[in-house]
Parts: sequence; C-alpha cells; structure tokens
Amino acid sequence: MNITLKSKIALGLLIALIVAAAVTLTYAAVTDTQIVACVAKNTGFVRIIGEKSKFNKCLKNEYQLAWNMQGVKGADGEDGADGQPGAQGPQGEPGASNWNEDRIARLEARIAELEAGNNGGGDDDDTSTTTETYEAKLKLSLSQSNPESTTIVVDEDVNTDWVSIFVFETEAVGGDVRVDTVVVKIETPDADITRVVDDAEIIVDGNTFDTERIEFLSSSSALYYYATEGEYISGEDESVEVNLQVSLKRQLGNYASPQLIKASLPANEFTTWEAEGSDDLSPSDFSGSAIGDTHTLITGGLTVEAGSVQTTVGTLGDNDTLGVFEIEFEATAVEGDYYIRELATNGAQNTAIGVAYEVTGPDGAQINATLTSTADEDINGVFTVRDGETESFTLTVTIDPVTTGQYRLTIREVNYSENTNGTESTKSQELLPESDYRTNYLSINAN
Repeated sequence: MNITLKSKIALGLLIALIVAAAVTLTYAAVTDTQIVACVAKNTGFVRIIGEKSKFNKCLKNEYQLAWNMQGVKGADGEDGADGQPGAQGPQGEPGASNWNEDRIARLEARIAELEAGNNGGGDDDDTSTTTETYEAKLKLSLSQSNPESTTIVVDEDVNTDWVSIFVFETEAVGGDVRVDTVVVKIETPDADITRVVDDAEIIVDGNTFDTERIEFLSSSSALYYYATEGEYISGEDESVEVNLQVSLKRQLGNYASPQLIKASLPANEFTTWEAEGSDDLSPSDFSGSAIGDTHTLITGGLTVEAGSVQTTVGTLGDNDTLGVFEIEFEATAVEGDYYIRELATNGAQNTAIGVAYEVTGPDGAQINATLTSTADEDINGVFTVRDGETESFTLTVTIDPVTTGQYRLTIREVNYSENTNGTESTKSQELLPESDYRTNYLSINAN
C-alpha cells in the first residue's frame, strides 16, 4: 500500500491530537505548563515542545497545536447542615483551550481535504501544497570559543579522555534551519588517523552526538559524520556553537611524540551536510568555512604556546636602513628538564641549533641573530628549562639590506635535548600555524 505525502501529514496531525489528549488526561492534575505539538507540513513528522525548551516555537514549515494542561477548578460543594460536611461539588468543566479557532478550522479543513485527496483539484499523487515557504540559508564560521593552537599532553600507556580541538558556529538566514547531518574533517599529518584518534563527538546546545560513521580521505585524513535529526535547530539570525571533542589513543606504539592534529569545515564538503528549512537545503545554500588551529600532542618535552608570542619591529639609521625584529615566546618543560643551545640560524632547519628562523624579503641582506632567555645556563651557551617551569626566550634579528623592500621574521621551530649540552638526541618543537609565530612586514631602505 502506498502512503502519499498528504496522508502522512493527515496522520501526523491525527497523532498530534491523540498525543495531546493523552498527555492532558495524564498530567492535568500535576502541572499547568503549556505544551505544543509541531507537525511538519512536508513530512507529517511530529515534535512535542514545552515552554522551557530552548526552541519553544514551531518552525515556519510546521503546523502548531497548543493546549493548557489543567482544567478550570470545579465549584465548591455546599456546606452541610449542623456542621456536617457539605455535599461534594459538581465536577469542574474542562479547561479552556487556548487554540486559535481560525487555525483549528483551517487545520480541520486541510485534514478533510487531504483525506479526500482533494489538494487544490489535483489527484492522489499531487503533493503540491499552499503552505508558506521561505528561502533559508546556513552560514558557517569559526567561533570565538575555538581553542588556539596548543600543546596537549598525552599518556604513553593510557588513552586520553575528551579534549576540545575545534569550535565552529552556524547561523540561519531567511528562516529557521533544522540540521540533520553534520560533517567535520579531522587530520593527523604524517600519522595513521586510526592510530591517533580513538573517538570523536560533537556537542550542540548541551546535547552530545556520537560519530555515526567515518569516511577516510587518506590514511591521515577523514570526514566524521554526525546524525542530529530534530535535535539541532539553527534559529534565524541566531548563532549556535558546535564543539568537536576527541579522545586520543595512547602514544606508545601508535604515533610519534610530538604529533599534530587539526579539524576543519572545508567549503567543498557541504555536499555531505543535510539540513532543511521549508525545504531541503542544497550545497549552494551553505556559505563560509572554518579552519581550526593545529594542536601538538606530546608525552613530554618542551612546549611553546602561541598565546605567549609577542613581536616588535623597527628601523634604525638616518634613512631607516637597518631593520630590527624581535619575537618573544615562552617555553615550558613537561616531564623532565630540557636544554636549548644559545644559537639561532636562518634558512634550513638544523636540529643542532636552538632556534631555526626564516627571513622573508629580497635576497642579499646581511642578517645577524641572537637568542636570549630568562633561563639559567648550567653550561655556558646552553639554557636550562626545569621540569614544570616556564622560561621566556627572545629572538632578535637585524637586517641590513642591499635592496629596498618589505621584510618579515618567522620562527620555524625550537630544538632541545635531554642532554645538558643541548645537542645530543635533540627533539624539535615545530611552531604552527606559522601565522602565530611571525612579525608584521617592515619596509627597510637599502644603504
């Protein structure tokens, strides 16, 4: 037996009325709260909402039915003669409905029309309606709550519980949008993502949604799908935050330390999302994108936080012929003492050098660099950062150009060792994203 869309809507309205009656009879003596049944015009889907719900109104593509939960109090009984208890009063009349009579009349007529297969003169297969439609769109962007690039300390032997790595937000334009499927991209460069990420979930308005399925793009990149049907509504002109959390597998035997991880919403992946306003949204109805910061997983070592970075630039000389660039950052030792050589080099990364940096600008300039720190030097020329302590470092670079132009300084990585000489068995802390570890451009004149 084929069930047409009109039958579904009629059935949905009938179910809503039955639910209304059942709920009213069951709870009439308990509460005076108002509840509402929302019946989707295009599917017959029924949602029950209450006054305390965040989205306590029906969407534009839904019929609304509302009723009170308690009847009017019955009249008091008469006093009994000579002090005897009075006779019981008559049963109170049913509670006054707050339904809009015109809306009820329209709904009853619509139900009759659907049941009769008379939809504006069409036959049973005619699914056209006279309901209100609107052109809804969904904007996506990075949230201000998105965590900045940070170092996440993981365990060698035990999985790490939920860590937030990405927060984005959606905003509906032109009308409310119900989001049914959310898709987020997670990347673990140079590592098998299945050996790094144990699980992932999203949190929307206090509701947690588990991963429904995973689509692998490569060994280190995958799309994570989340089914949020009926539970994720982006109100018109309202921002809704979505928080992605991951649990991480133990490091030993799975991935190197340090290891990078990031998440994003690439604009070209909106074909995988599912959402609806008065009708289903197409990929062209989505706009924007959100690229999360890169985070570093380590079991121990030297960590550098992007939030600690400060930069200054300036020129010296009568004709601004010498540029001076400074980048200050903080480094924290985790699970041990670590040692950094008092050296810095431009160009190719060198793990024997304390700091590797890069100068952007015309070739041929004379460049000099120094690295200073608040850390002690147990051995001359080697800075010591004690376990659990944080020390400040300042890289100062002077540029004397042969060509007038724009110049910029970027720190690429910090190299350290557990050996007191700072050179044996060195490890590298790559500083990403590079936009957090560079100065502004500075115009310097040639001599």
